[in-house]
Order: sequence, then structure tokens, then C-alpha cells
Amino acid sequence: MNVKKINYDAGLDSFIRRLLETEINENELTLYVELFSKYLGYTNPSYKYNITYLNQYTEEFIRSCQNLKHKNEIYDRIYKILMCEIKMSFDLVIDNSYYAHFEGLENVDKSKAIYTRCDTNKINSNKYEIKLEIENKNEYYVFCRKYDSENINFLVDDITLFLQEKGVLEEDK
Repeated sequence: MNVKKINYDAGLDSFIRRLLETEINENELTLYVELFSKYLGYTNPSYKYNITYLNQYTEEFIRSCQNLKHKNEIYDRIYKILMCEIKMSFDLVIDNSYYAHFEGLENVDKSKAIYTRCDTNKINSNKYEIKLEIENKNEYYVFCRKYDSENINFLVDDITLFLQEKGVLEEDK
């Protein structure tokens, strides 16, 4: 899997990064959305919605931003731990939104994590969907599972065990 194959959208990645960096005040956002909606209604005759249209998304937006910030910390921790455990090139997709490519220890500077989608159903869920793809000795391995908790050690151990069973990683002695 590579960035081209997953339809990388720099605008989407930039949008999500800005959401992650921004503290959103719920009261201010509600006020701004209300004012903006009224502005559109009064100044743009082709705007067909009333104030309630945009306001209905405010609470969902705030919840999604909070969940995204929380999950992003976990996504990054999973990726960093896997980098240390696997030490060879792999692709990681979490919640159908977070994509990370690790080039191996010799090319750490080429490794990166990006957002390729904003799948709010999965981001707002308390589950984690993990997909890891790795190639070793001309064999291609795919690990794909859903998890109900944030127990990162369990998740990483599960992936490590899978890779050991496939002969990709040596078992610790």
C-alpha cells in the first residue's frame, strides 16, 4: 500500500491537522455558526437553509473533534510502538482514516503518518480498526482486526504474535 494507492488528499490531511491543533470553544462556535447562518440567509438569496440547518451540526462537530484528538494520541502511540517492535517497512491504517508508512530503521526520515479520510463513524466509535500490511521475503502479509479497548500493549502484542507466527519477526527469547 502506498500514498498514491490510498488517494492522499493534502487538503484533507491539512484540515484534520488544523482540527487537532485548535482548541474549540463550544459557546463561541455556536454563536459564530448562528451569526454566519443568519448572515448567509440575509445576504445570499440562493442560501436555502435557515439558522437551524448549520446549528444542528455544531454538537456533532465538537464531539468528533474531541474524539479525533483523543484517538490521534492513541494512533500515534500505536504507530511509534510498532516502529520499534517491527523495525522493517510496513503500512498501517487505523479507523479507515489514519495512514502511516514506515520505511524501516534505515529510512526513518522517510516515514510519515497522514490522514486520508475523516471517517467519523469510526473516529466516534469506542472501537479501533487496525490494518497492517507488510512484505517480507517476497511474501505479503495483512493483519486486520477490530479492538474494543485502548489497551495498546495488547494490540501490539497481537500484531507481534501474528508476525512471529508468519515468520516475519523472530520470537523474543
